[in-house]
This record gives sequence, C-alpha cells and structure tokens, in this order.
Amino acid sequence: MNKLRLLALGSLLVSGIATANPACNGFEIKIKNNLTDDLLISAISLDGAEITPVGFDKLNGKTETTFTINNSNKDIPMHGKFVFHTISLPVREVNIEYTLENKGLVCENNTLDTPSDYPVDKSRAVNQVIYAINQ
Repeated sequence: MNKLRLLALGSLLVSGIATANPACNGFEIKIKNNLTDDLLISAISLDGAEITPVGFDKLNGKTETTFTINNSNKDIPMHGKFVFHTISLPVREVNIEYTLENKGLVCENNTLDTPSDYPVDKSRAVNQVIYAINQ
C-alpha cells in the first residue's frame, strides 16, 4: 500500500513539474558549421523567449555550438532566426528561420523555408534540433 502511495505521489510531482515549466525551456538548438570557412553571426533573434548565448559572434569552420531556450511563453508560438556570413570572398549568406511552440510535454520545432547560399540540414533529437550547414 505504501508503495502505491509513493508511486502516486511521484506521478503527481512529475506531472506538476511538467506543467509548471513550458516544454521549450531548456530546448537546445545546435548549429554545426561543416564548412571549412568561418562564419560571422550577424543576427540571432527569438521572439517570445530568451536564447543564450547572445553575444556569440563567430562560428569557426568544422565546429558546432549550442544555443539554449529559456523563459519561453507557454501560450504564444515563438519565431527565431540565425543569419551567418562567410568571412572569405565572395561573401555568402546562411539563413535559418524557425518556430517553436510549447505543445504539452514537447517543444514543437518547424523550420521555415528561407533562401540560403549553402544547404542547411535539420535533424531532431530529444529536446533539441540540430542544423548542419553543409558545402
């Protein structure tokens, strides 16, 4: 009987925590630069939540970085954007536009179709999305 009560209490606690925090809090966006060229970041924006780190200015070639979503709004879809430029000439641009939405226990991510000089591949994992910038 005590085990049953403990199990029920644990379930209530977990469900209470899940409803108290929107699903997109802690969601990670990983950007992989598979190019040999370094990329300058000219825009990082997210409406409806905070994204960190904010002062990030360069993504070296053949590296990746992780951005984390915090203080997301539970009821409003979020719209975000990354804009990168190559350092070498001719200057090329990479655009990634996306939306995030708290859907119960899941953070729903959709990538918007935006023109870019390099292809960007998207893959999903638990509580994260990975954008790979390719040649």
